[in-house]
Amino acid sequence: MVNYNGEYKLTSSENFDEYMKTVGVGMITRKAANAATPVVTVTTDGSHWKLKQVTSFKTHEQEFDIGVEQEISTADGRKVKSVVTKEGDVLTSDPSVVTKEGDVLTETQVGDGKTSTLVRKFTDSAMEMTVSCGDVVCKRVYTRQ
Repeated sequence: MVNYNGEYKLTSSENFDEYMKTVGVGMITRKAANAATPVVTVTTDGSHWKLKQVTSFKTHEQEFDIGVEQEISTADGRKVKSVVTKEGDVLTSDPSVVTKEGDVLTETQVGDGKTSTLVRKFTDSAMEMTVSCGDVVCKRVYTRQ
């Protein structure tokens, strides 16, 4: 099993601007996000998870605990209520669904009438992220530092 804990720096990105347009991100924010090279720090002890994304203009953190209802902030500032549970190798949260199967962490965000799915696949050297909303798919690769 891959150790999720660590820092991952964005090294490639495809179709991110189109994804941001689809979910309603404004032009100025899109330009800044496209120019950024975020570093994501993943920390987990198995029951508590923290994803911290740092760029030169913004830091975004998402934390969740197993079995505890909490409010999660999305990168665009929306708040959703979520309860994360664990059964074997599966983490599930609703209405922001987070599942973990093997070395894949999947999050479904529902808000503003749109559903986005974020799939993070971890390897020893990278976190490969596929983000989709409707027909639009974005791929981002973060290399372990």
